[in-house]
Amino acid sequence: MQVRLNFINRTVNGNKASILIFQDSALAQPMLSTVAWKVIRHCGKDCNHPFFYSQEFEIALGDSFGNYSPRMPAPRGSQFAASACVVGRHLQLRGDAGNNRQIAMRNELARGAVSANIYTGGRLLASRTGIAPGQRAVFEFKPALSIGVVNGIDEGQLFDPGAIDGALTELPLSGLASADIVMTGGGAGDTATCYEFRLENLQRV
Repeated sequence: MQVRLNFINRTVNGNKASILIFQDSALAQPMLSTVAWKVIRHCGKDCNHPFFYSQEFEIALGDSFGNYSPRMPAPRGSQFAASACVVGRHLQLRGDAGNNRQIAMRNELARGAVSANIYTGGRLLASRTGIAPGQRAVFEFKPALSIGVVNGIDEGQLFDPGAIDGALTELPLSGLASADIVMTGGGAGDTATCYEFRLENLQRV
């Protein structure tokens, strides 16, 4: 499923805000890092920023030295393994994850922790670090994108959602083919209002 989205800035103060978009995990797991999937900057008043969200995921294996395997298609319901080979370590498809909403990866190495990294639209969406030998990482995403205003967070950066100033808004994706994401609010002084996000012009699948 690919959703066509169009961010529109209808705030009072134009392009002063940076917009963070990410997808939360549906699972409570240790070592699962939230990733700034997309950050929109310098989008002026009444300007727009079109982009796509896709559930055609990819997965890559990472190590503590900052190396990454080639990305592989990772449909929901699939399981992968980090295993040893004559040239080091590699990522292999291992079949069924046991749940058609999840993507899993198991560390089958004799030694060394690894990371599992999920991508969509060419950008990092989620990362699980410190996966020790014998451990299994599982990814399952909420059917929504979260959006808010941030400062100092770059695209692809790991962050703590609880440390973000201001409210985050969940934008539901289920059954959605396209929509505008309209941002309003802003200003200065006594007339300032909170930033708000809403979906408009929704087209269903």
